[in-house]
Amino acid sequence: MLRQTATPLVFCIIGFLIFWVSGDILANLEDFTGNQVHPVDIVRYYFLRIPGFLDLLGPVAFLLSLLYALIQMTRFHETTAMRAAGISLWRIGLPLLALATLLGTASFAYREWIAVDFENEAEAILEAPAPTVDPADADGQTGDSATQDSPARKSTGISRDARLYYYNETENRRWDIESITDPDAGIFSEVNVQWQTPEGKQMFIYAREAVYDGEAWNFRDVQIYGKAPGDLLPSQRDQLQQLTIDTVTLPETPEFLMSQLKISRIDDIREARVTLFNIREIVRLKTHFPNMSPEYAALLDTKLQNQVAASLKYLVVALIALPLGCRPGRRDAFVGVAISMGICFAYFVVERVSLPMGFSGKVAPWIAAWMPAFLFGSAGLCLMIRANSR
Repeated sequence: MLRQTATPLVFCIIGFLIFWVSGDILANLEDFTGNQVHPVDIVRYYFLRIPGFLDLLGPVAFLLSLLYALIQMTRFHETTAMRAAGISLWRIGLPLLALATLLGTASFAYREWIAVDFENEAEAILEAPAPTVDPADADGQTGDSATQDSPARKSTGISRDARLYYYNETENRRWDIESITDPDAGIFSEVNVQWQTPEGKQMFIYAREAVYDGEAWNFRDVQIYGKAPGDLLPSQRDQLQQLTIDTVTLPETPEFLMSQLKISRIDDIREARVTLFNIREIVRLKTHFPNMSPEYAALLDTKLQNQVAASLKYLVVALIALPLGCRPGRRDAFVGVAISMGICFAYFVVERVSLPMGFSGKVAPWIAAWMPAFLFGSAGLCLMIRANSR
């Protein structure tokens, strides 16, 4: 059973990849040429995107391979012989149900631990600005622009030019970060910070780099300004090589600031097919921003529920295809295959409709995420019980 299913599954995946990569290259050709993306980076871009593509169309490939295997077995009356020997439909389909469970578990693991980093890094490659040459560096001298675009900088999975802005209205504290160098190590570039002292004095910092060491923020190449209450112009101006400010004055951590960046990008990623949040990030965002708008909360709650519900696609496909594909007789088998394909594709359509409804808050998040799997999974379970009792 596994051998009959594995071979067409491999061919389906290869065929899907060929069509997808060819079409996607044509769609993104203008972006690749406009940003002067190196061919090696294009290869890396598709290497990062392939797992997400397989997670999206993997259930379709599994459905087609499963139906092909069942048709082949029905043509040679193998399923009829097994049923006549007293083997139940559950036992016949056990290897395929186990394979569906394995694939669903793998898809959940990918979305939870790999998808976010892969998709962000692929997006950073596509959105990277075209390299520019500073006229001042034409003689081989290294300027600031060359330093910022150095390939030695660690890839963060997020575009280095992503603008990070945060404003705490209650405590009158503001962060404006031009470039994200390494959020895991707490390193940011071109940082502007504003805060208010207990005496009401406004403080402003313009730093080339900010590094968080777990206990304090360390700013390098700093210009600091201070403005007393009632003054129109700053009364304090200092330029320092390094300045350390404790977490009492600036309590925001790199993790918190990156969460703010995620919140600011929600409006750009409302499509159900995009996976830029995993369960850990969603929990972190809801912890950092307990008073977020109901619209954002609905989107995150739906994503949270869908992280688990989406893993049932493979099992639902197997439950629907098995009883209909194992119908005795060639004619009935082909009819069953056509019905099962229609039902499974209807499942994908319902999912694409229900998720946006949950994102927009029109239905409860758990209903939007679990309704397709519950409805069609129940239908497949009923078909299995009925076919097994015949």
